[in-house]
Amino acid sequence: MKEEDRADYEELFIQFSKQVERVLFRFLFVLFVLLLCCQALLQIPYVSMHFTKVAPLEGIPYMEKEQAFPGRR
Repeated sequence: MKEEDRADYEELFIQFSKQVERVLFRFLFVLFVLLLCCQALLQIPYVSMHFTKVAPLEGIPYMEKEQAFPGRR
């Protein structure tokens, strides 16, 4: 009787783990698609300007050369 109980338990565990794996893979797939969509949206200058703080600062020097290294040329 113990062998039958063990076999039933193993079969139930296998079914449960397959369902959990399926849900996890779907969840990860949805997250991946969302990541791709967000990255695609950030390629649009108008969108990236409003959603990131760094994008408007690109190409603007943080300090002028003389301020960063006083006395050097």
